[in-house]
Amino acid sequence: SDDKFKFNEIQLELVAEESRLQVRASDNNEEHIEAHSISSSRKSLVCFHCKSSGHFRNKCPELQKKVPSVSSGFDRIPSTSQDCGRSLPDTSPPNPSSNNQRRRRRTKIQNTNPSSHGNMSYLIQACTSEVSKASDTWVFDTAASHHFCKDKSIFNEYVPISDEKMTVAVEGVTIPIEGKGIVNLRFGHRILKFGEVMHSSKLNRNLISGPRLDRKGVFFEGGKGELRVKENGQLLFKAFLRDGLYVVNPNNLNRKQVGFSANSLQKLDARLWHSRLAHIGSHTIQNTVKNKGVRGLKGYVDSNLNCEVCKLYKHRRTSFKATNFVRSKAPNDLIFMDTWGPIKVTGRNGERYYLSIIDDFSKKHLYTH
Repeated sequence: SDDKFKFNEIQLELVAEESRLQVRASDNNEEHIEAHSISSSRKSLVCFHCKSSGHFRNKCPELQKKVPSVSSGFDRIPSTSQDCGRSLPDTSPPNPSSNNQRRRRRTKIQNTNPSSHGNMSYLIQACTSEVSKASDTWVFDTAASHHFCKDKSIFNEYVPISDEKMTVAVEGVTIPIEGKGIVNLRFGHRILKFGEVMHSSKLNRNLISGPRLDRKGVFFEGGKGELRVKENGQLLFKAFLRDGLYVVNPNNLNRKQVGFSANSLQKLDARLWHSRLAHIGSHTIQNTVKNKGVRGLKGYVDSNLNCEVCKLYKHRRTSFKATNFVRSKAPNDLIFMDTWGPIKVTGRNGERYYLSIIDDFSKKHLYTH
């Protein structure tokens, strides 16, 4: 309208229009620069397959036109413990060139992963194939689910079994389980009791199961060619690396040897345990046996110890009370004498004892060798 057609209003409209034109020009310039940079960067790209510019190898049109190759047919092993060690069925088309590779890989997986249905570790294969006549050689296996023993004579307790088999994950080999029981092994001065030990005469080596000891609270660590097995911080035994296996050679104890040891423990002299336990009382030893405070202390019978050391320790010397007067009236009325020795360093004439004489009246000392 004529009212708004004034100089100030026209000036504001022109300034606003000029600002809009400047903003539009700057936006067009930025888009042009960006498009130019993108196109120039694409021109610098080189494909390592077709040697053309403008794309990478993974976007190469020539590779995308090719027919995808047949998969090798390997399936992932599930992570659950129940299926560990089993290969899943192959649903992909067979590839003859990869049959040998697939067979080797599956064999390796089965050998190194025991299943919960009796498939043992790869050490079973070595036990069945290697010749070993030493029945006292045991292999510490961190993958076996049970202890295994080939010698029936060293079982302390034995139960025959006829319907169980152990399946080795190599070409379907099965080994019959003939029985199970308890085996006592001596490691130095310790006698360890192994329960649920499987017996199979087809094995050529004995196995100590690491997972079974782990469930009992036993800790084991390896390094520098040896494996240390501990319980509550105390070393139970060591297994040494030999031909790729941790081998230990304990002393096998059969029934007669274990029975003899148990009877010997029951017939130990009560005074011997009294001396071992720092001369504690008979009642305290009885409570220690009841609470199982000392390993190996069984069958203790409370009796009269009659310990000479305890009697001597309870003796008290007769003391003389201190006085402020002289009890004797003349020399040699009261004399104190004491013998001391034997002396490690002898005297000039080979003396090892000396006699001390003190006169109560004159307080004079006399020493004689």
